[in-house]
Amino acid sequence: MSQYKVIKKYLPDENLFVKIDKNEEVQIIGEYNSITWKNWVECIYMNKKCYIPKQYLEIKKNYAILNRFYNSTELTVYSGMLFYAELVLNGWAYGKLLKSNIVGWLPLDILLLSE
Repeated sequence: MSQYKVIKKYLPDENLFVKIDKNEEVQIIGEYNSITWKNWVECIYMNKKCYIPKQYLEIKKNYAILNRFYNSTELTVYSGMLFYAELVLNGWAYGKLLKSNIVGWLPLDILLLSE
């Protein structure tokens, strides 16, 4: 696990959060390959739009099957907070905040590796 220091406030759009079990099906809206969103797939799950790492999906034609559990929760953070990343993927880090143990995603561009 890598420790990061938050260097910029981040306030996510909480309407995009979903938790999806392995083997669940999602509808694909589009794939992103821009620098910011490389290898992220825009999907619909239970009438809710979300973004899922391409590596988590077995892509069919206009739908995909999750190959593992996925929690899309993004964290609200402020400069100076400490974050432990369990996974770094596609420009984002998944892990937990040091003091609260709250788990979720943060964009790498607001984090500074502090090991």
